[in-house]
Amino acid sequence: MGGPAGDLIVQVTSSMVNKIGLSAMGSCVHPYPSYAEAFKAMADAYNRTKLKPALRGIIRGLLSWKN
Repeated sequence: MGGPAGDLIVQVTSSMVNKIGLSAMGSCVHPYPSYAEAFKAMADAYNRTKLKPALRGIIRGLLSWKN
């Protein structure tokens, strides 16, 4: 598996033991970029699929709104 396997296994194991779902994994902050960031990216992608089109439009409108 190689050196990065440790980063990946720790992330998955700690999530399983603490019963943390994929949604919650996306809010985890890593102290420095590592291979475990791949799980954060995967969780973020999953969370984006749960966003309804109408809500997505509202959020985009709010983010693009200028004073």
